[in-house]
Amino acid sequence: MSRLPPLPDIAFDDAGSLRALSHDDGYFGGPDGLAEARLVFLQACGLPERWRDRRVFTIAELGFGTGLNVLAVWDLWRRTRPAGAVLHVISVEESLLPVAAAERVHAGFPEVADIAARLRARWPVRAFGVQRLWFEPDAVCLTLAIGRAEAVLGTLDFAADAWFLDGFAPSRNPDMWSPAVLGEVARLSAPGCRVGT
Repeated sequence: MSRLPPLPDIAFDDAGSLRALSHDDGYFGGPDGLAEARLVFLQACGLPERWRDRRVFTIAELGFGTGLNVLAVWDLWRRTRPAGAVLHVISVEESLLPVAAAERVHAGFPEVADIAARLRARWPVRAFGVQRLWFEPDAVCLTLAIGRAEAVLGTLDFAADAWFLDGFAPSRNPDMWSPAVLGEVARLSAPGCRVGT
């Protein structure tokens, strides 16, 4: 086994969209990945209504990718969070993007430019294991677990209030959607957990 996680096999197409060549799939489905994240994940998981009156809210994600889902939920959280509350985001990623690729993607979303810059300034290192990034002014704690989902999830223990399942299409990335992985998603879900995909 390699000592480092694999680099993603990526390319930007003629329209400037980021594609995973290894899975023949895009990192998001259209020109506005932020709007897609808000619809597919935030709205589907009933946010922000579900974190009202909560001191801690935990979101788990399969597929950190460009970090755009994290930016979408962070942006919503900073505008609507209950006073004194903390948001935990736990994300699993097999192949961490180089920060330069993330910067190119983030440039297309000026409305979150400030938090995108903060995320890139603390971009996780390319290493197997768990890394935690704390963004204190907004009470956002990002935990990134790097490795294959099935192996990584079995080492974690938390109770997610919401899941963002964003690991490319099942037909193009079946390992991310295997019964074993989805069994771990169920194990790591709190009662009443909502899922967006």
